Amino acid sequence: MHPILFYVPGVDIPVTSYGALLALSFWIGIRMAAKRGVTLGYKEEDFVNIGLLSLVGGIAGARILF
Repeated sequence: MHPILFYVPGVDIPVTSYGALLALSFWIGIRMAAKRGVTLGYKEEDFVNIGLLSLVGGIAGARILF
């Protein structure tokens, strides 16, 4: 697997395979948690908000500790 999947056209920003797979895993995890939460009677928006906050907090915390 190549470290750079493609470049965003027009701005030449590289999209790395690690970043793409990290975003995909968070998206799938948030969707699964939200679907399960709805069946238990919670609002889907709450799971999306918590998931996005954990994404930002996790990446920021990892960068700080690095």
